[in-house]
Amino acid sequence: MSNTMQILVLIGTFVFVIYVLLRIHKLKIKMEDAIFWIFFTVVVAVLGTIPQVTYWLSAVLGIQSPVNLVYLMIIGLLVEKLFTLSANLSILEEKVTILSAEVAIRGRDAAHSRDELKQDITEIKQKTGIKESDEDSEDEGIRSSVGNHTGI
Repeated sequence: MSNTMQILVLIGTFVFVIYVLLRIHKLKIKMEDAIFWIFFTVVVAVLGTIPQVTYWLSAVLGIQSPVNLVYLMIIGLLVEKLFTLSANLSILEEKVTILSAEVAIRGRDAAHSRDELKQDITEIKQKTGIKESDEDSEDEGIRSSVGNHTGI
């Protein structure tokens, strides 16, 4: 690899690490993700700037071309990240399902409680002899006196 390419790889990795650190500072990326991306960047920097490591690893692993080793390592790391993201997504989907079921149950319970309250009020009115029209006139009286005091 030419010296120019090695310098470009180093500059690119340095810029990317700075970008990741800024994202951490702004709390827009989790520490786990930041560690992965910094590790990924370091691997790319080492493989790109020190070709002897790539040649040695490819010889040890029996890979014919060092470029194939670089592609294999990058693909492997990205597949691991994809698997992690997929697992996290599955967990979050399960949580959303549970939360939506809880909201539906609470909404149903609230509606059921409202219906029970109306039924209880009707039973109390029947026991005490209060008629619906008596209550309506009382409500109107309260509303009109409140309206007079509030300027409505």
